[in-house]
Amino acid sequence: MAHEKVSLNGVEVYPFNSEKELLDYVDMHPGILVAINAEKILHATDETRVVINRNISYCDGAGVGRYREALSPKALSEIRSLILRKPSLMGILYAGNDNP
Repeated sequence: MAHEKVSLNGVEVYPFNSEKELLDYVDMHPGILVAINAEKILHATDETRVVINRNISYCDGAGVGRYREALSPKALSEIRSLILRKPSLMGILYAGNDNP
């Protein structure tokens, strides 16, 4: 599987499908692991985005993980665009609400 980062609110996250996939990637690409949850996405600053995006960030938390698993790359791109236009929608991810 090609590993392309997905960006939400400027926070880039690798959408690994399993812990094994993450560990296999780390074996081939050593780096600092950064666990990303909805709160880190919601409260990201320019400084934290730089640190996160330079390292191996992965989904950690029900809100981010649930949406990552459920959505295609196209849908993730559409959500990212929507959140950038209306940041208050980020609360849906933060709350892990499946029925916005």
